[in-house]
Amino acid sequence: MLTPTLFRPLIYPALLNIYLAPTSHTIAVGTTRVATLVFFALITLIYAPAVYLEAAAPAWVIPVAIAGSSLPFLAAVALGTLVTSIRLHLPDDARKSKDHLLSFASRPPASTKLRVQFIRWAPWLTSKDIALQDLRRLQTSSYRLPNLEDIGAQQTHTPQSPSASYGPTLLWRLLVQRSMNRYFVSADARRRGNGGGAEVWETLRLKIPFYGEAVAARTKAEGEGSGGERKAVVMRNRASGVGPAQAVLAKGKFPPKPAAAAAAFGKKGKS
Repeated sequence: MLTPTLFRPLIYPALLNIYLAPTSHTIAVGTTRVATLVFFALITLIYAPAVYLEAAAPAWVIPVAIAGSSLPFLAAVALGTLVTSIRLHLPDDARKSKDHLLSFASRPPASTKLRVQFIRWAPWLTSKDIALQDLRRLQTSSYRLPNLEDIGAQQTHTPQSPSASYGPTLLWRLLVQRSMNRYFVSADARRRGNGGGAEVWETLRLKIPFYGEAVAARTKAEGEGSGGERKAVVMRNRASGVGPAQAVLAKGKFPPKPAAAAAAFGKKGKS
């Protein structure tokens, strides 16, 4: 007996794991964060006080040692935020079958939420919910590792006043955009083959536009929309039997009467 679609049990969880980074990447990034933090702590808390207590040591050794010990950690952070897993918030309709799941992934609403788990500065995992409409893909580059950006977080942290475009706020904005809002998603990720989850991330990833594409598409759509609106008005007037003169009268702009127009023309001719 076939079970009606309305009464089908939910076979997928509300948070479906659709992406899992390679274990080697996660271990390497986590180990690097721990090692650089431990190195910085050893230099700052043990070596620097020992040098300070040494009377014969030059004064410039302590700041140089502290600054040098922070460079490995800053270099590791500058490589970008590693995404370790992505979970998709599913509505009840998409949880009923594989066909429903793939149909939802092929036409996702803009407000679809993704729970992104990542390693940023600290050596432990952090998670954040990001709307699909706020994600942008970044073009591959030889000097940039991240390939995904959260523009919604940029709009939240970016100051709106023109006077805040320079100075410390500019530095903060650059730090937010370059470090906190950009993520690296590996192309060699392990995808869970849990009855459709293996195909969902690739489908959703292709739905994410590249950075800058959305603005160009919106501008083009607005231009086509204004032209289409003018065509619709003309076609609507033709379909209703309204000519140009009737359309002008409907707007309250009355053309000159034929007699008055002829008299005005005659006066111009005599002059």
